[in-house]
Amino acid sequence: MGQKQRDIPVAKEEDGDTHLEWERLLMRLTSVALYLLLLAAPMALSQSRDGTVTGTVLDERNQPIPDARVCTVVSHPVKSNQWTSEKQCFGHTDITGQFQIQHLPMGTFSVSAEKLEDGYADFNLTNVFPTVTLTPEEPFATVVVKLEPQGGILVPFVKDKVTGKRLFNFMVQWTVDNSDNPANGCAGGAGFSQLTTRTSLPKGKDILLEVTARGYRKWVYSDGAEPPRPMRLRLQSGEQRVLKVELEPEVKSAPPAQ
Repeated sequence: MGQKQRDIPVAKEEDGDTHLEWERLLMRLTSVALYLLLLAAPMALSQSRDGTVTGTVLDERNQPIPDARVCTVVSHPVKSNQWTSEKQCFGHTDITGQFQIQHLPMGTFSVSAEKLEDGYADFNLTNVFPTVTLTPEEPFATVVVKLEPQGGILVPFVKDKVTGKRLFNFMVQWTVDNSDNPANGCAGGAGFSQLTTRTSLPKGKDILLEVTARGYRKWVYSDGAEPPRPMRLRLQSGEQRVLKVELEPEVKSAPPAQ
């Protein structure tokens, strides 16, 4: 008897065409999904940074402070009962003390202000700045930022002791002399240039001062005796003090003999 031959199925051409059509459709759907995702990304980003804060900065007499620098401060927990702050400054108030900050992210933060050249700086962290919370439902906020009484204002006049030429680029470092309670001491500094000619100092405190500049020896506020003894500078609220400083050029060491 002859063996019965088994029929071998043959793929139909229409089945291959159908499979190819499904692959093409899937590719089209994937392309459309990616396009919509890319289109939505910048819209979501713009919505996440679409907050606006407007307000006014006032002094201790409720008078507007023009050209004050306005910042936001975000606090983050580090450990139990410990926080760290992230400060970002955006601009200055106008002549009426008003400001507007746009394109802020959603969230909760404080709005602070300062004007170091007029003595407005929060040295002791005693200013209570307003806190705002921006949400997609309420992306706008209005605040009044009130600053505490002015600190002292230091106006250093620095020149080269040899040539008498005035120097504009230098640093002033200050430290509150709080020998009785070192834990409550504070320190700070400011860089000077032709545009920055004044800075703030804590009011009613004994201050130790140093002035440094590249290529010059460090200058210490002292009594001028030999050897010099550091002196303390004390300024009251709003008091302005011009400090004349002469810096000695550093002596360049001679190259080693050949």
